[in-house]
Amino acid sequence: MFSTNIKKFAGANAGVGLLLLVLCISLSINVFLAWQLRQSTTPAPWGVHPRTLLPPIAMVDRNGAQGWIEFTGSQPIVLYVMSPHCGWCKRNTANMIALASAKSFQYRFVGLSIISDGMKDYWNASPLPFPIYEATSTDYLRRFGFSEGTPQTIIVRPGGYVERNWLGAPLGDRQRELEKFFGVRLPGVLEASLGDRK
Repeated sequence: MFSTNIKKFAGANAGVGLLLLVLCISLSINVFLAWQLRQSTTPAPWGVHPRTLLPPIAMVDRNGAQGWIEFTGSQPIVLYVMSPHCGWCKRNTANMIALASAKSFQYRFVGLSIISDGMKDYWNASPLPFPIYEATSTDYLRRFGFSEGTPQTIIVRPGGYVERNWLGAPLGDRQRELEKFFGVRLPGVLEASLGDRK
C-alpha cells in the first residue's frame, strides 16, 4: 500500500522533480561561474600569497626607462617591496644589505617601490646594493596583494611562483624565520627615533 502510494506520487510529480533537478543544476553552474569571476577580479588581501604566479611587473628605473621585472633565469629572486618614506624600510636597511651581501650568489635581489613619491631622492641616497625600481601599474599591485604596507620580502622562484613572503620588518620570530630560511645572521632592525615612527 505504502509503496503503491509512493509510485503514484512519483508518477504524478515526475515533471516537478525533473524541473527541480534542472533548477538545482542551473543554480550550481551560476554559483560556480560567479565564484570564477570573483577569483579573477577580486584584489588579493594584503600580502602576496605563496604559490601565487606573478607575471612580469611593469616598472621604471632611476633613469626613467620603462621595462619589466621578469622572473626568468635560473636564480630565484628576492623581491624587496618598499616605499621611500617607510620608516620600517629605513630601519630594515642593514638587514637587506647583510642578506644581499651573503646571498647574492644564490639569489637575484630586486627592490620594488610601490609608491612614486620621493623615489628620485631615494634613488640618490639608497645604500642598498641591488637595483630598485618603481612599479607603474597600480592595478597589478592591487590584484596580486601588494599594498602600501611595507616592507615585504618575497622569494619568487624562476617562472614566477611565490615561495615565501615575510610581511613587515624582521622582528622577533620573523627575523628568526628569515635567518633560518637563508642561513644568515641578520643585524636586526634599528630602533626608531621619535621623529621616525611610521
